Amino acid sequence: ALDAPPFSWQRRNTRAAEIRFSADPSSPGAAVRFLDAPAKDLVLNQSLVLPQGKYRLFAEADASGLRAPRTLFWRVRCAENGKELARLRIPEGSYKERELELTFDTGPCALQRIELATDVIAESWQNRYSGNVRFHFVRIERAEPHATDG
Repeated sequence: ALDAPPFSWQRRNTRAAEIRFSADPSSPGAAVRFLDAPAKDLVLNQSLVLPQGKYRLFAEADASGLRAPRTLFWRVRCAENGKELARLRIPEGSYKERELELTFDTGPCALQRIELATDVIAESWQNRYSGNVRFHFVRIERAEPHATDG
């Protein structure tokens, strides 16, 4: 079943962030609260099996005082070789229902992983993440080729 590990969302709180899933069916999603620490290792990810092709990655987010000095993004990577296939940047600041989208190609990669990530390499206290971000949804859809007239 695709809702059982490893195909369910994996999450873990770290000293940099608390991650919780909404228990309210009328407002589903995941909330991330950053704890004013360098966010090197975020744990919010899911394994995917997308047939080779073009896809669109969508997310809708609310943020409140989000500070992400070394960026915050959803990344799709090839699980076999770690190659980055897509990076959807999450803007800093405060906003409601911001829609984010990009198109990417899986290439010859049979197993992928989507993960919330940052560009923090060393845990420097200059790169402290703070504020809140809530993802109403993160969705991947096949990008339909445009029909041509004629």
